Amino acid sequence: MHLQLFSLFTLAALASAKISGKSKNRALKPKDIGKIHTSAFDSLGKIIDERENMTEVELMMEVSKISSSYCPKGDAACEANAYKATLLEFERVKEGSRLIKYPQDFDGEVKALMNKMHRTLRKYDGSDHEKVMETLYDIENELENMKDVDVASQATGLATISVALESTKLWTSAHEEESHPLHRVLVAKKSERKLQTVVYENVILADVNATLANSIALVGTIGTNNPFTVFALPPIIFISVIQFAIAASTVAAYSSSTL
Repeated sequence: MHLQLFSLFTLAALASAKISGKSKNRALKPKDIGKIHTSAFDSLGKIIDERENMTEVELMMEVSKISSSYCPKGDAACEANAYKATLLEFERVKEGSRLIKYPQDFDGEVKALMNKMHRTLRKYDGSDHEKVMETLYDIENELENMKDVDVASQATGLATISVALESTKLWTSAHEEESHPLHRVLVAKKSERKLQTVVYENVILADVNATLANSIALVGTIGTNNPFTVFALPPIIFISVIQFAIAASTVAAYSSSTL
């Protein structure tokens, strides 16, 4: 389903590559999508903090609106992807944990670093925050400094670690800081389920794995070992990836409930 969607969306995005050079997203790089993630949750946090008793459908609509707001003006394909991504992720949660399947030609070194990232985030409960962040930054640096690496796989890794860093900072702050706009609802759920597991490991990995899985789908669409992968793709592609991640972590934190 996702690969099919990405195939269609990639064609539409490539067709829209003639968007004016003044587009605010033109300089977007793979490692920058974590910033969009944080910006999106800043907006969502304000809505959740101000409104009570939101239904899941209302939450889905707000996530879709926020995700679509990062699209270039008039890009109908990007806006449609925002709503489809939200719907797919809210439905996908019923399937349980997402399994990451790497294509055979995915770069082995990048895959090893992604596995290291997963090991770092599993069982994370908010403690050793600085150590976890340090390890994630080390992984990012290794990815950036790779030589003779398949650039499509490298872009996938950089996009994913960018979200991992921003997601870890976001959800740790949301749990620990009473002033954080996402804090009230998370704490209110404490009696419903194991908060630490939900806030940390499950929610952060939902972010990370949605980014990784959909970036891999993109790599599968355009092919690896393409020297123009990172440079030829319009920034809209990276926005399409983060639209899945925003929805995935939202549903992991707040699904099946009234806020």
